[in-house]
Amino acid sequence: MQPNPREEIEKMIRERDSKGLLDKAVEFHGHYCHKVAYGVKASVLAINELGIESMEGERGRVVGIVDSP
Repeated sequence: MQPNPREEIEKMIRERDSKGLLDKAVEFHGHYCHKVAYGVKASVLAINELGIESMEGERGRVVGIVDSP
């Protein structure tokens, strides 16, 4: 049975697996670019700074907008 993609991503978030999250973001986005890397880095930083331990109950409540020059 194939794992649920959301569960896989939430596991990476819990484990602060930036490399895994970047790989998933690239897979979703279609190619690697600096903006994908900035978005993943900003997301991990925000999760750490906000003290979010689990995404359970956070769906739809946490939204990040990242823009790069």
